[in-house]
Amino acid sequence: MTRTVGGAKAGAAAMGVRSGAIIVAALVSVAALAAAAWGASNSGGTSTSRPVVTTPVTTLPGVRAATLSDTGLGDLKLGVSLKKAKALGFVGNRANEAGEPCSQYTGKKGIKYLWFTQGHLAIIDIPKRTRMNTGIGIGSTFQQLHDVYGDRIGPDDGNARIYVSAPEAPVKAQYRIGLDTETAFRDSKIVEIALQSTDAACYE
Repeated sequence: MTRTVGGAKAGAAAMGVRSGAIIVAALVSVAALAAAAWGASNSGGTSTSRPVVTTPVTTLPGVRAATLSDTGLGDLKLGVSLKKAKALGFVGNRANEAGEPCSQYTGKKGIKYLWFTQGHLAIIDIPKRTRMNTGIGIGSTFQQLHDVYGDRIGPDDGNARIYVSAPEAPVKAQYRIGLDTETAFRDSKIVEIALQSTDAACYE
C-alpha cells in the first residue's frame, strides 16, 4: 500500500510539472503575439488592436415626435369612432367597467388614456413624454403656457386646473391643464394635459 501511495504522489507531481509547462508555454505565446502586434502598429504595418464598437442610440416605442394639437394626436382625431381608433393602433385595454358613462382605455403611441362617449373619442390624455404641438408639456410652468396661449386660457377656477380653448378641433373642445397648485401662479407646474370634448360628461 505504501508503494502504491508513493507512486500516486509521484504521478501527481509529474502531472503538476507538465501542467505548469503548458501554462508557461501559453503565456509565452500570448506575450509573443502582443509584442508582434505592438511592433506592427509602430512600424506602419496593419494594427491588430480591437476596433472601437459604438452602440446605436435607440428610441423607446411611442417617444417619436408625437404631439397633441387641437384636432388630436397624429392620425387620431377627436370624435372618431372606437372602431377606427382601434384600427389606427391607438387603443389598448379597457380600463374601467362596463356601464360607466364613458368607456376608458389605456392608450398607445404616445397616449396615456382614451375616453369614448357613445362609441366616439371624447378625451385624449397624454403622458409626460408626449407634448403639445407648441412644445408645452407636463413639467412646463403656467408662465410658459401663458406665453404661448395667451387669451386662449380660460379663467382660473381655483381647483388646480385651467382650460385652454381648442378652436381648430373637429368638435367643440378644450385642453384640460392640471396644475400642482390650486391657483395658477407663474411658477406653477403642469402635471396633466388632456384634449377633451366639452360634451364629455364623464370627465370633470
